[in-house]
Amino acid sequence: MSTDEKLLHRIPVPWLPKSTVQLINRFEKLILYGMIGGVAMLMDVGLFWLLTANTDLAALLANAISVGVATVYSFVMNAFFNFRTKTGLWRRFFLFSGVSAFGYLVSSLMLFVLSNVMGWDEVFVKNLSLPVVFVVQFILNSRFTFKAEAKDGEDRALESIV
Repeated sequence: MSTDEKLLHRIPVPWLPKSTVQLINRFEKLILYGMIGGVAMLMDVGLFWLLTANTDLAALLANAISVGVATVYSFVMNAFFNFRTKTGLWRRFFLFSGVSAFGYLVSSLMLFVLSNVMGWDEVFVKNLSLPVVFVVQFILNSRFTFKAEAKDGEDRALESIV
């Protein structure tokens, strides 16, 4: 990504120190992924809470619905605004969905074991699973779903955090 494409070169922030701007630009993809993920997480947990608190849906079914809604939102935002890709969107969506399904399995396993077996609060367990799922999904999505290659064929995945 050229300097002109960096987030803080498109949005001037003159009051930030130059070193801070450089740091933000270096980790732009991770920061945007986190911001998008944060909104998706709020959607996921909020919808999960609404469904479990206001309906008779089982926690695992509510989890599937909330994760599905958050996944679609997160893919669209990451594809167009973070990784800025418009090619192979269906293939990327299926890869992204696979990575999200893995995260869903992790959170569901945690819900089953910690909530159903050990009796912990469902919403607390859902929140507990989120940081683990975030890290694993960023690595997998930047490595496979939104993988960028240089003209020399060298893999440029995770470029923004290395």
